[in-house]
Amino acid sequence: MEKAQAVRLVRALRAELGTSRGTVRRVADQLGFGVESVRKWVAQADIDEGAAAPIERRGGHPQGPAGHRVRHTVIGPLGRDVLREAQRVASST
Repeated sequence: MEKAQAVRLVRALRAELGTSRGTVRRVADQLGFGVESVRKWVAQADIDEGAAAPIERRGGHPQGPAGHRVRHTVIGPLGRDVLREAQRVASST
């Protein structure tokens, strides 16, 4: 019942404010739950109700469409170059 209540409150707050920003934290703090717990409950409820597609996971990492870790898909080639340079600089000090 507590999970369902938290999910209902997050959704109601999102509808009232017209945004999802900060709603999970506010509800989690109000009910005394961890932010990540409430975030996962809402995400699972969305999946269970068909409002969101489940994320395929392999090895604990979200997978992109080609089986690559999402981190690489989101960052893109330029971002990877920046990360490589940052790692090179960090390892040289």
